[in-house]
Amino acid sequence: DCQEAERCYSQSLELFRRIDDKAGQASCMADLGYLVCRKGDRLLAASLYQESLVLFGELGDRRGIVRGLEGFALLAATGNRPEASLQLAAATEMLRENLRMPGALSPQREMMKRVIDGHREQMGNEAHRLWTTGRAMTIEQAIEFALDCAAQ
Repeated sequence: DCQEAERCYSQSLELFRRIDDKAGQASCMADLGYLVCRKGDRLLAASLYQESLVLFGELGDRRGIVRGLEGFALLAATGNRPEASLQLAAATEMLRENLRMPGALSPQREMMKRVIDGHREQMGNEAHRLWTTGRAMTIEQAIEFALDCAAQ
């Protein structure tokens, strides 16, 4: 029940803000971003992902940063920006490998993977080049790229 989940995450976010729990806020915003992206509110999703990414960065939470970057990859994937989505998805894949993060697919990652796979099939060699470029990004470069994409 996505509507109920969105309501619960919104309430949780308010509580985390009240007690100034930055980690809780960042995590809630990342999850809430997925829910609103899924229902098509790309502007709100971008805002939530951006604030989440900034908080994860302030906390030095590299795993959280990867979650935020995956949100931006999903936004690009569902927003008809195949080049950006491929680069961000590749960057997050490499960062996950470097951080030894589990490979289980969340609903967000599953949705992103379906769209990315379609882009890769359609774009052929160009997709391979973009994927290689994304995998070569540092975490700082990936953050900058994601925030630049969101600003466009």
